[in-house]
Amino acid sequence: MAKVQFKTYTPNEIVLFPSNLGERIPKDHPARLLSRIVDGLDLTELIRTYKSGGTTPFHPRMLLKVVFYAYMNNIYSCRKIEDAMNWNIQYMWLSGNQHPSFSTINRFRSEHMKDCVNSLFIQVVKIMVALGQVSLDVQYIDGTKIESVANKYTFVWKKATLTNKAKLEEKIKSVLKQIDEGIAQDNAPSKEEGTMTDAIDSEHLQQLIDKVNEENSRLAQGSKEDKEKARQRQKAVNKLQKHQEKLKEYEDKLDTMGFRNSYSKTDPDATFMRMKEDAMNNGQTKTDKQYKRFRHRGFSKIQMDFGILAMAFNLQKLIKNVGRDQIKAVMEAFSALFGPLLASLWNLWGKFQKEETSVNKNRQLSNRNLIAA
Repeated sequence: MAKVQFKTYTPNEIVLFPSNLGERIPKDHPARLLSRIVDGLDLTELIRTYKSGGTTPFHPRMLLKVVFYAYMNNIYSCRKIEDAMNWNIQYMWLSGNQHPSFSTINRFRSEHMKDCVNSLFIQVVKIMVALGQVSLDVQYIDGTKIESVANKYTFVWKKATLTNKAKLEEKIKSVLKQIDEGIAQDNAPSKEEGTMTDAIDSEHLQQLIDKVNEENSRLAQGSKEDKEKARQRQKAVNKLQKHQEKLKEYEDKLDTMGFRNSYSKTDPDATFMRMKEDAMNNGQTKTDKQYKRFRHRGFSKIQMDFGILAMAFNLQKLIKNVGRDQIKAVMEAFSALFGPLLASLWNLWGKFQKEETSVNKNRQLSNRNLIAA
């Protein structure tokens, strides 16, 4: 019986000429088409978010390709993206075999992309319109309720705030009426000035408190009878001061609430409403504005992540429905349109790196001089 022959297996073999990662990726692979599309985007606004100094940053175009491709494949965690760039050949090719840490990816996504999502989204939509994948004739608004990470016991209700504010205003009017009666006994107020009970907002109420305090200071320096009057008024003023602080709190709550009926103390952008289902499937009241894919707090970060997700979805649809030749033709047209702009953009990036290199050299020289000294 002939001996079985196996193919040579040497996992630790050293290769003299490393293979090109692009050779293992098909020509019509989504990663190649995504790379071509992102190469045609204008990243001027994104590059302006970087500052010179410190270590050399990773190129934003490379990070944008990696983030888009990760979202296209339902990967939203920065740590999972970092892990994929170490073993997934598509991510390695898109990144040029660079390996940014998860914190770098998170800073790029939450700090640099935060103010550039709208401009990038518009460019992606324009590409899809040029390829006939979407139409701008009709606009659809999504009314999805999204659960927030805010604690459900941090609610502030508009109806309760208005009720408590009305009760507090009645107490304030009662105290002001007592002060008015005390002043009327000394000398009658003029009709032009009006009475203290006319004021009910916190700002005007504070002005009245200051005015009464000035009058009390004058009375405290007078006769024994005047000092007794000042002492009685001061008790009323102390009550008013507490009421004024509470009234200011109610006004701030109503101002934060705006047209809504509620908000969360820990996340003012979130609104309490009844969801269709919850962990117990009984429709408890919850805070909206959190999506299970993300773990961000605050409207701006949620908006940023949903913008990236929408662009990734559009790019995935675009790559799936449109042929490679058609994408190439459209991107060539975009290159012709934005050619001068992209050229100036690359010059701006080169100038940025040169300035950063010179700053680092000056720092090294200064450190050497300090050591020598």
